[in-house]
Amino acid sequence: MPASYELGEPDFNTTNCDSGGVTATDLCYPVGVSYDSIDNDLFVSDANNERVLVYQLSGISNGTAASFVIGQDNFVSNTCDSNGVTATSLCNSTRVYYDAAHQQLFVSDESNSRVLVYDISNGVSTDMPAQMAVGQSDLVSNIGNSNPATRMV
Repeated sequence: MPASYELGEPDFNTTNCDSGGVTATDLCYPVGVSYDSIDNDLFVSDANNERVLVYQLSGISNGTAASFVIGQDNFVSNTCDSNGVTATSLCNSTRVYYDAAHQQLFVSDESNSRVLVYDISNGVSTDMPAQMAVGQSDLVSNIGNSNPATRMV
C-alpha cells in the first residue's frame, strides 16, 4: 500500500537531510515515532537533528510542518548540548514512547546516557523541559556507563 502523506519533506521525491535542512518541515534520520490518539499528536525522534518534532495531525498534508520541537530552542537549531546537558537538551534522540494513561512522553537521549520523561498533561510546548531523567542522578549530568546504577542498556 502506498503512503498517503509525506512528513519531513515537501513531497515524495525530495530529500533535504543530506543538504543540511533544519526547519519545522525537515527530518533527518527519524528513528522513532509514537502517537497520542487523544490529542492527535505524532511524536517523531529526529536523531541527526538532536530533537523530537511534534506534529498535530488534524489537516495533515504532504510537507506538514511540525507544531513543536523538543530538545532544541527552535526549529532551525540542531546543536548537541552546546549549552551543556540540561532538562531541555537532547543529543541523539533515538526513540520516543507516549504513555497515554499517564500523559508522559519518554525520549531516549542516547549520547547523554539517559531517558528523559516529559509531563504533557498540560500540553506540549517548544523547548519544554523534562521532568525527570532515567539513567542519571539528575537532569544536568552525563556520567558515562561505568556505574551500574546509572548504566543505560
